[in-house]
Amino acid sequence: VFVSTGDSVEYHASLFTTCQKALGFGKSPVNVYKLHGSMSREERALNLTGFASNDGGRIILFATDVAARGLNLTNSVSGTPVELIIQYDSPSDRVDYVHRAGRSARCLARGKSLLMLMESEAEYVKFLKEKMQMDIQVLTYKERDKVGLWLKNLTIRIKQDKDLIIKAKRAYQSAIRGYATHPADEKHIFHVKRLHLGHYASAFGLEEAGSANIPGNNNQNVASDKKSSGKAQSAKPQSSIEQNSKKRPIQGSKGPEPKKKRIQVSEFSAC
Repeated sequence: VFVSTGDSVEYHASLFTTCQKALGFGKSPVNVYKLHGSMSREERALNLTGFASNDGGRIILFATDVAARGLNLTNSVSGTPVELIIQYDSPSDRVDYVHRAGRSARCLARGKSLLMLMESEAEYVKFLKEKMQMDIQVLTYKERDKVGLWLKNLTIRIKQDKDLIIKAKRAYQSAIRGYATHPADEKHIFHVKRLHLGHYASAFGLEEAGSANIPGNNNQNVASDKKSSGKAQSAKPQSSIEQNSKKRPIQGSKGPEPKKKRIQVSEFSAC
């Protein structure tokens, strides 16, 4: 699973390690590994070896683009290639889209790659088709009510773990900063000012948007969500980002889906 930042890797790896029951894994546990550039060489090697040699059930690796190139992740015990690549966050370099997906298509094997997009990012599919000359299938996930209820229950579980909350906040903040790193020719698709920060925060299991230093916004922090009595909390005019970051509690089946809903599937055959 590819995410945009090391903090997001740390959070999701911890989430999938400590909240497996809340995530619905039941009696079939998942072995979780992680990989990002801030890890020590020894820790990276340990996680890569564990992922590539684990043949005892379901396994998942959360990684940044440090794992997008040059790694053969085929299982060293069974010879089984990676079955599925999930690009939870879009790559900041569109070329890395292909490199990410290629981790699942090794030595003439076929692989599947899913890219998860928000509705505001839907144009990226057309962009990839034109720029990368790719055949892409688009799927729309329609079970919004089920996702809302599941996310609400997961958020309750996350609130019980102080360490996980800290990691979630760090991941949320770094993900917003990472969102601002897309190149100029993609800014019409991926622009931080188009993000609904309340919904984006809920994708990290947070009930409200926190502060994040956003490049391109005069280095000002996004206002934290706080209850108000209807009066302005500051004499300064709010930016459009601040206005969109008002507290939006998760309400199960009501309201827009928190973060991701459009899913792109590509099949690859490569060596």
